Amino acid sequence: MTSNTISPFIRRFSSHKPEDLVQNPVKFNIKLNPWWATGFIDGEGSFILNIYQDQQQKTGWRIQLAFSIALHLKDRDLLERMVNTLGVGKIYKHGSYSVQLRVQSIVELAQIIGHIEKYPQLVITAKLSDYKLFKQAYDLICLNEHLNEEGLRKLVGIKSSINLGLSPELKEAFPLNTSVNRPSVLKREQQVSDPNWLAGFISAEGCFFIAS
Repeated sequence: MTSNTISPFIRRFSSHKPEDLVQNPVKFNIKLNPWWATGFIDGEGSFILNIYQDQQQKTGWRIQLAFSIALHLKDRDLLERMVNTLGVGKIYKHGSYSVQLRVQSIVELAQIIGHIEKYPQLVITAKLSDYKLFKQAYDLICLNEHLNEEGLRKLVGIKSSINLGLSPELKEAFPLNTSVNRPSVLKREQQVSDPNWLAGFISAEGCFFIAS
């Protein structure tokens, strides 16, 4: 581990008021361990494909990809570290008591994909299904296929299998569209290749409690 890399990172429980955390966010130059970051992404990250009407587009529909992590305000400093680690993303207010790291541009999403491909421990959880579908959509957009009807139909097919699937509006607009099969990725024999991934995943999804 280098001197500018931190792992594992413990999520904070702060007595600061949420509004104080928004106005005075703590800035960090320390990077998270990259495997820890992937573990945390596996637990808290979201790979999003949005399709909505926009008459300014040639097809009448706008395609938007996004990667995000939403946390309570008390964990904003962790998102600051994540931005520094991934090298992209901005943090926005997300509701009354939460903040969100968000990446939307194709150029910046390339950095997120590059990180996942280099540290691919997502293979042991179902989150990889969303990532693979997201990557399919990303590749189509990079080829400008989202600008024609055929490419749009492909993206609608991907949308039907990712996140919450198609909205009623999309189902009505594309009644004959064929869904893309959701990749099956769980492998019982798969081993965690780096303990830092496990630390990141536990920090995202783990729960420590005392039962009486």
